[in-house]
Amino acid sequence: PANLFFDDERATMRLLTRNSAAQPFAGTVGFEIYDYLDRKVKAGSAPVSVPARSTAKTDLDLGTGAKGIFRIVAWVEDRDGTDEEISFAVVPRPRVSGPDRDSMIGIHATSSDFQYDVLKKLGVKWQRVLSPEAWFRWRIAEPAAGKFVWFDEEARKAVDHGFETLGTIGSEWPKWADRAGRPDLE
Repeated sequence: PANLFFDDERATMRLLTRNSAAQPFAGTVGFEIYDYLDRKVKAGSAPVSVPARSTAKTDLDLGTGAKGIFRIVAWVEDRDGTDEEISFAVVPRPRVSGPDRDSMIGIHATSSDFQYDVLKKLGVKWQRVLSPEAWFRWRIAEPAAGKFVWFDEEARKAVDHGFETLGTIGSEWPKWADRAGRPDLE
């Protein structure tokens, strides 16, 4: 997911070339790959042949021999307005695959399947729920004294993806618990 590759696997991009014309198209797709400092680290091209009113698939080799964050710019040669840009990353493979109770790598995640999938691939095993998600903020979790709002769906999604959650109530307390600008913890 997320155009994320490990440094011990082949980094490839599936290039889709669409031809909406009534005649077949044969041409060349050029591409350049830039690193995070905007230095060109690779350039190349790939021939494409697309029947009329159809889409062709071609794999592009993104390998640069380096780890990091990159962007690829691709275009159909001699055709204006065909430029496309996509980012990707090459990272070391985590030492442990799956849940790792000893991992110190965590994040403030959103409760999305996509983000959990990417974080799992990166080796992140736990999340702290305070920001950007709000399900442990005291003022939201207990808006009135003794009245709790539970975020079971969000918690279940994290568990289903193999994440452990560290909940922190943060520095915002509900109005009902305010005592002269301080939280009433009794």
